[in-house]
Amino acid sequence: REGQETVVYEAHSRLQFEALEEFISLFPSEPLHFLSPDFLTHCAANAQAYPSLQYLAILIALQVCERVNLYGFFAAEQQGARLHYYDTETVDPTPPSKQEWEQAKALAAAGLVNLMDPCLSECHLSLMQCAKCHHVSVPDLF
Repeated sequence: REGQETVVYEAHSRLQFEALEEFISLFPSEPLHFLSPDFLTHCAANAQAYPSLQYLAILIALQVCERVNLYGFFAAEQQGARLHYYDTETVDPTPPSKQEWEQAKALAAAGLVNLMDPCLSECHLSLMQCAKCHHVSVPDLF
């Protein structure tokens, strides 16, 4: 944890709740927030499915923040995106869906969020366009 960031933890099973309890024991002064089931229902209706944790974080930020700048959301491994800033893990076990990417682009087009990663749109179109945007050859993306 750095600065004033908020940690969002999602738990759907007993094992995940046990992991949350362990997290809480390691960081006892960390504020703990719970989401209203009504808000989760709203988010699921917006995403037309249960949203990924990343998309849920965007919807929460839109409720509480004056400005929402997204770094690392929807970024791909070929863009050098890592799942965590503190390790080299790159594969997200529950990546946002293509539909969530389309919704995030619509939010950006409406001026509600800012997609801050370079070449993000190009890398979602094709590897060739991603490489061209980054000024490298396709093998150099990996």
